[in-house]
Amino acid sequence: MERTMIKKYESKIVKYEHMNNSVIKITLMLEEDLNFKAGQYITIVFTNPDGERISRMYSIASSTKDKRSLDLCIKLIENGSASNIIKNLKLGNDIFFVGPAGKFVLTEESKEKDIFFISSGTGITPFISMFHELIDTGYKNTLTFINGFRDENDILFTKEISSLRKNDINLKLLNILSRPLNQNIIYKGHVQDFLSTIILKRQLQNSHFYICGLKDMIDSVSLKLKELGVKDEQIFLEEYD
Repeated sequence: MERTMIKKYESKIVKYEHMNNSVIKITLMLEEDLNFKAGQYITIVFTNPDGERISRMYSIASSTKDKRSLDLCIKLIENGSASNIIKNLKLGNDIFFVGPAGKFVLTEESKEKDIFFISSGTGITPFISMFHELIDTGYKNTLTFINGFRDENDILFTKEISSLRKNDINLKLLNILSRPLNQNIIYKGHVQDFLSTIILKRQLQNSHFYICGLKDMIDSVSLKLKELGVKDEQIFLEEYD
């Protein structure tokens, strides 16, 4: 696999928007090209009011074609040391980071198979970048997003996915809500609860499964997939805690 070089970069915030009550998306403009692979992350170095440096890793949501513009999806943690800084960021602020890094990337073999992107919360972020890559490389098989959120107001990247699905790609999108406002929805619960009904029998042995989110979700989904007969080499993981 071709290696990407980790180095320091300077950037400025050119867009800052709230995706829901606890998640923001910021767009960084770089002074030089950043060559990264879909699924990788960067590490931002913040400085708090006491002069202490705080580092946080964030997955990239952008297309790899956007070498000087990066979209990041950031979960704000109440009283979190980094979150308290991020809440006060403004357009034009300088952001320093190192990267790219990470091995959670699409394999060439995956691009020839049906793919399942399984996530919870902001774990969907690297899959947006991977979605771009699949479209750019002419992916012809079936792509299924299985996303877990708390309720309808927490769903992320609705506009981006809606725009991207206009391309010639066989896409299935399922948002599973643990505490939906509409109690009559079909997919109420957690992502692992519906895997046996969503995944077709013929797909169990011939698909690749990419899972991203918190450890408990990843463990539960991995266990369920293995119970269904999926092998270890078909599963790719990225933990967010």
